[in-house]
Parts: sequence; structure tokens; C-alpha cells
Amino acid sequence: MPTESAPPWQDGLALAAENIARMRGQALPASARQEGGDHYRRMAVQPWDAIQAWMSRKSFEDFLRACAIKYLARCDAKGGLQDLRKARHCLDKLIEVRESKGDGND
Repeated sequence: MPTESAPPWQDGLALAAENIARMRGQALPASARQEGGDHYRRMAVQPWDAIQAWMSRKSFEDFLRACAIKYLARCDAKGGLQDLRKARHCLDKLIEVRESKGDGND
């Protein structure tokens, strides 16, 4: 079954948001960016947004940790810096999830 794509104008909005955030010295939320292409950003619903909706908060946090570990473990053998960026992206999302619940464990 084909995946529904995001509308074409969404690319322009994403680019504008990236430029505004960069000018303000702010980072975009993890869901608004992607490391290694744009195949997830083009989807109407990003996979990790669906996964987050289906899982408990704890399970989703564990999922994000596991994804980061996967990229860290394979970086020397496969993706190099790209995998390190993907690991950071997973950690950025994990931090956002923890901050949104007011974790306070700084």
C-alpha cells in the first residue's frame, strides 16, 4: 500500500521554518528535521509520531534510546558521521519528550 505524501508546499514551509530557526539561533524540533534525506518528512505522518502515539511514554523513550544506540554501534562500520548525526537526532527527540513531561532531572 503506497504511503500518502505530504503536500508539495510543505517543503517550502519546512525550509522557511529552518531558516527562521537558524536566524534566531534556535534548533528545530526533532520532528521538523531529518538526517539523511527527506523520505520521512515527506510522509503525512512520520513513523516516530505514529510509534509515539501507539506506545506508552516509557516505551517510546526506550525506543529512542535503542535507535540512538543502533546508530552509535554501527557508525564506524557503516555510516560514519551520518550515523552519529542520526544518533544525535534520536537523542534530540528523547530530550524533547523528557522536557515535555517536565522531567527536571538536569
